[in-house]
Amino acid sequence: MRKVIGTSFTFSIQILKEVNYMPFVRIQLKSGRTPEQKAVIAKEIIDAMDKHDFATRDSIKVIFEDMLPENFITDADLSEK
Repeated sequence: MRKVIGTSFTFSIQILKEVNYMPFVRIQLKSGRTPEQKAVIAKEIIDAMDKHDFATRDSIKVIFEDMLPENFITDADLSEK
């Protein structure tokens, strides 16, 4: 599994090898993004994976996991207390 961490999101790519590659891109982010914003980033991810022949467009699944701010803590949060 490959993991990329950003300031307000984390995503990982998990590949299940069955008949074909079926990548699941899981994006964990602070709640509050609109469906339109999620669609834009999902399209960019699918475009990039397709461009680099990682998988076929129709096999890529982008999963968004919205998290409430009180459900995660960063070092900056601890420094403020």
